[in-house]
Amino acid sequence: MMAPKTVSRWRAALAQTARIERREHLLPSAPCPTRWYLHGRSAVRGEQAHGSLPAVLEPKQDPTATIRSRAAAVVVKLGKFDVERDVRLRAFYVPEGLSVRLQGGGPKSGIERILQAWSQVRIHAPSLMPRIVADGHLRTARYLLEEAIFGRHPVGGRALQRLAYDVAAGLHRVHQGVGVSELRLSSILSAQFEARWRAVVQVEHIDPATDEAVRALVRRDGLLDVSLGHGDLVGTNILELHDRVVLIDWEYAGSLPVAFDLAKMHLRCAEPDDAMAAVQAGLGGSVGTRRGHYSFPEQLALAHALYISRSGSARTRAAAAGRTAQLEQNVAVRVSAIQRLLHLS
Repeated sequence: MMAPKTVSRWRAALAQTARIERREHLLPSAPCPTRWYLHGRSAVRGEQAHGSLPAVLEPKQDPTATIRSRAAAVVVKLGKFDVERDVRLRAFYVPEGLSVRLQGGGPKSGIERILQAWSQVRIHAPSLMPRIVADGHLRTARYLLEEAIFGRHPVGGRALQRLAYDVAAGLHRVHQGVGVSELRLSSILSAQFEARWRAVVQVEHIDPATDEAVRALVRRDGLLDVSLGHGDLVGTNILELHDRVVLIDWEYAGSLPVAFDLAKMHLRCAEPDDAMAAVQAGLGGSVGTRRGHYSFPEQLALAHALYISRSGSARTRAAAAGRTAQLEQNVAVRVSAIQRLLHLS
């Protein structure tokens, strides 16, 4: 039995979806309420037969409740971090090949970042990103209408490594178009980095050799290669189609150190050394080679250190979303990666 609070959240999500449908003429509309089946963070419109949906949209659990709504989407999914006042969701329209993304507004919202990324990617590497069709506001929330692409996510380190070159090469086309600048590490790290790193060393029991190696890199204050990046290159944001690789969910996109952007993907590849060579080749062999710049492995290690330093403040949000265990696991994996990249183990 689904909790009343969760059912209420789903009513709000489907009502918001229906409002967007009435605004956007490319979307279908429902003349009367339809039964929806709630499967945890997924809701499926009643007439959809099991097995008729793209695999990525198939619910992973049996329904625990039903409600009625005028939403005409095929599937609606609540975001992993749907914990704020505004509902965070994706709605999918399979026959139309479209999807809706809705989340809280503001200048730093994921929607704004996606739109800013598309303004550049559409010029320099349009096939790398789903096409944005329309966008708008819904009270205090922001939404966009985009192309729905259903491909195959790389599952496991070997599958991810097989795509490492293509992902890096696609981003390299973007970098060449928008330009690559250089910034001192001190302009990337916040003033709180040292205190945050010191705290997490204690909480996570990071060994003294790793701690000192990171501190030494930070003291050097070298240069980093910076350009437009995706911001969240995990396997679920990478799609393999028959003719290309597509990166989805650009809500963390922005001006980023190039190695920092690719560090998360490299972290999960099966063979780190081979994966690093593939990524560097995709980037044209240009990152971390100029005078005064950290080497590419050093830039990757600094990326992991920065993520680890943020884990303390991220714990509250992770706890609210029930993802504390995932956060702790990510920290441990990144510590191991730093040790390998800096030849500490």
